[in-house]
Amino acid sequence: LLTSAESAQAAYADLVSAAQNGQLPLERIDQAVRRILTAKARWGLTQFPVTQGSAPDWTMNREVAFDLGYRAITLMRNQWALIPLSIAQPRLLVIGPTDGWGLYPALQGSLQASGFTYNLVTFSGPWNGAVPERNLLQSLPTQAASYDVILIFTWEAHLNHLRYDDNFQAELVNRLLATGKPVVVVALKSPTDLLEFPQAPTFLATYGATAGQVQGIVDVLLGQTTPVGVNPLPGLP
Repeated sequence: LLTSAESAQAAYADLVSAAQNGQLPLERIDQAVRRILTAKARWGLTQFPVTQGSAPDWTMNREVAFDLGYRAITLMRNQWALIPLSIAQPRLLVIGPTDGWGLYPALQGSLQASGFTYNLVTFSGPWNGAVPERNLLQSLPTQAASYDVILIFTWEAHLNHLRYDDNFQAELVNRLLATGKPVVVVALKSPTDLLEFPQAPTFLATYGATAGQVQGIVDVLLGQTTPVGVNPLPGLP
């Protein structure tokens, strides 16, 4: 399953090269082709040329994708009743990885429109490897004293610990929790981030950062919608 035309082309080129140099045996290719033809036969796709279906309804597909992302938001913990955010605690320190999906502008606009003040601090994308801004581990807990609520977004904190032996996000969250300030943790990718800070009293999961998920988390934080997502990993602490 590939997520872009570019990655599909790269995968195709790698497969052709592997077949040509013998790294991918002909028998394995035959096995894959037979499986595909068997699946087609099961669905009656035995005529050639195959009848072309109608063009996809891209507008409907986008609407479905948006709705699925929007409804995915899961409130896994709310022990301090911090969700939705209360204007009685208006000063927010927002922390998270660099934004490539429009989360922070959407969040900032909605927060400011609701009367909150907003300060954003970002760190390098964990998808590139270990986060280098180790200085933030000291400065941000100190800075947190000037705010009412700390809102921190994480991205595969647990998986990055396993992949790169990188504990930056885990250590940062745990240090912020140790300040005693109200902390809201939002896992933008994997809910397994909770394994890195199991004592976090407020934890949400989005499972990704599509347009629907971005709007969903903004609306959940501000009480514009009630989260209906279900925890897929009930064994988490």
